[in-house]
Amino acid sequence: RELREHGAVANAEIVLTRGTGEEITCIVNGGAQVVDGGLVYHAVLQDITAQKRQQNELLRTAFQDPLTELPNRSVFMDRLGRVLSHSRRHVGYRFAVLFLDLDNFKQVNDSYGHIVGDRLLQSVARRLESCVRQEDTVARLGGDEFAVLLDTIHDTTSVMLVVERIQQALAEPFTSENVVTGITASIGIALSVSGYDYPEDLIRDADAAMYRAKMSGRDGYVIFDSDMHERAIAQRQLEDDLRAAIQRQQLAIQYHPVVELESGAVAGLEALIRWQHPHRGTLMPSEFMPIAERTGLIVDFGWWVLREACHQLRTWQLQHPDGSFRLTVSVNLSTKQFVHPQLVTRIDEVMEETGLDPSCLRLEVTESVIMHNTELASRLLGQLRERGIQICIDDFGTGYSSLRKLSEFPISILKIDSSFVRQLGSDDSSAEVVETIIALGRSMSIDAIAEGVETPEQLERLRRMGTRFAQGYLFSLPLAADEAGALLEEALT
Repeated sequence: RELREHGAVANAEIVLTRGTGEEITCIVNGGAQVVDGGLVYHAVLQDITAQKRQQNELLRTAFQDPLTELPNRSVFMDRLGRVLSHSRRHVGYRFAVLFLDLDNFKQVNDSYGHIVGDRLLQSVARRLESCVRQEDTVARLGGDEFAVLLDTIHDTTSVMLVVERIQQALAEPFTSENVVTGITASIGIALSVSGYDYPEDLIRDADAAMYRAKMSGRDGYVIFDSDMHERAIAQRQLEDDLRAAIQRQQLAIQYHPVVELESGAVAGLEALIRWQHPHRGTLMPSEFMPIAERTGLIVDFGWWVLREACHQLRTWQLQHPDGSFRLTVSVNLSTKQFVHPQLVTRIDEVMEETGLDPSCLRLEVTESVIMHNTELASRLLGQLRERGIQICIDDFGTGYSSLRKLSEFPISILKIDSSFVRQLGSDDSSAEVVETIIALGRSMSIDAIAEGVETPEQLERLRRMGTRFAQGYLFSLPLAADEAGALLEEALT
């Protein structure tokens, strides 16, 4: 038709059907010319079916999550930006964002494998879609995180109805690959009535509310409010400050003595990190280590503490070449440090750099870290023990392993959790736990350290039980390096 009407056609895209019924896409270029007094039309067709299919696939993957076939983060943010702009132009228009994170999804992957995990994510996607209207948007943001955009809501009650439908939908068991499993989700909610300028702000606040829901016990929801907004701002500021803490030399180590009860001598020191915040003063680990854990900074902090503590102990030893400072320094290893692929190499580098004898280093890990991946733990702990490094199980008694199981690993020290020590004298069951740990440890040549000793009564009870080492405020507060050095000097005179 274009050839007849215009005499030419250039780069026209047409769809043709073969005799087999297969459709192909072609590009047409053609024209008309006079031949022997007549008008002749000619055209060249180029089959671009494969290129078109590839282009459509690229477009699909650019805007769709390949696993669940839900819109991806890019599409969700675009739609969220559109409704946010719409809300500015129309008074009374409301919408809401739900941020969902599946609870304990990693355990499903670890227990049943990634195939079951992927099937679970696909099933969750379908159930989420069934809980919302056609005009709403369900997206997968990545991993086990999903987001829901509820368009045109009337009030908070209508949002809660959707949340309840989602919780009920997820409560039904999932079946895949002959595996039946369950899942719950922590949900954060950000309402447009709070007033926002950018779509990223809504996602940020919904994420913060979700995190609060998860910390409150999982399988619940939290609506973001103004108080939470102020806390979120303060948290983000603290996170920014924490990122620069090492470079600004704001981190410090305090040393908490470990005492041998029979002699009363200091047998070792535990290195404890502190943050000298320029505005908030000295911050304890409980105030910033959860942020460090979440951001991954805990790995950098861990290497810094290890290097500083080993360097400090070696400095004290060099000041007393007679060997009178032959004690240990204990350093805690976080979960992320323990599974770091360069763990043993990095420790070797610190030992070489500081000149500290590896036998003077005691690494503390929790029993849950070991029991989470026993094969990896056995290999790493074996390599560390080959170097003479002592292995200590921290907070023993609060995890889910047994001393008999832990005896399979090269462990030399157990730390009896302070929660048991505090109850000595008031709770017979705690005393039984402590006595059992000490007795079984002794039978396996594993020493025990009772931590959190605060009263003479607790100390006397531990002595009667045969505890060899103890640590707590009854003996000393954690000390700065110069104070710890002075304490050790005094003990030598």
